[in-house]
Amino acid sequence: MRASEIEKIFATDEEGRFVNLVIPALGKFPEIDLSGKKRLELSLDEVVRVKKYAGILYAECED
Repeated sequence: MRASEIEKIFATDEEGRFVNLVIPALGKFPEIDLSGKKRLELSLDEVVRVKKYAGILYAECED
C-alpha cells in the first residue's frame, strides 16, 4: 500500500468528517465504522483505534 492510498482511507470532507473510514476488526476489537464523524467527536477508544490502524498501515507502507 502507498501513502497516497492511506491518505484516502483517512480522507475528510469539507466539514472535517471522515468520508469512508471503516477500521477492520483488530484482535479482540470488532470492526468500527467512523464514517461521518469528526475527529473531535471520537471517543478515547476510537482515537486509540484510529492511531493503531494508521500505525499498522504506515508500517506496511511502500513509500
